[in-house]
Amino acid sequence: MTTLTQDRARTAQDLLADADADFASGDRLGGSKKMADAASRALKAVAERRGWRCDSREDEIMVAKRLSDETGDDFIASAFVGAVGSFYYNASYDFMECEDDFVLTRRLTRGFMRHVLALVDADLETPNGGERC
Repeated sequence: MTTLTQDRARTAQDLLADADADFASGDRLGGSKKMADAASRALKAVAERRGWRCDSREDEIMVAKRLSDETGDDFIASAFVGAVGSFYYNASYDFMECEDDFVLTRRLTRGFMRHVLALVDADLETPNGGERC
């Protein structure tokens, strides 16, 4: 098992809980940043385990696309670019205003994280370490 992968996955889950606390207290910018960071950490856990580069936002988008292609699940890439991207940019530009936007975007981000963290778990159980060609 890879400790770094497990640490990234655990940190992603911790950030998700912190984001929930921020949203509950009315801190939408802090919650947005932590939601985006949580999703990024989850994605990096999979990328690190597979030996894929994931050092920039562009890399993250490519990893999400690669995972979607690999699994046949377009939700991974579309949720990352759409929902997680919304939180990423909201943390900087504070453009999200409607409560329903936050509710739906949080739901989609959580779904993204469930999908990606399930891949982390599957990779940790794979004898070859989840590395893909």
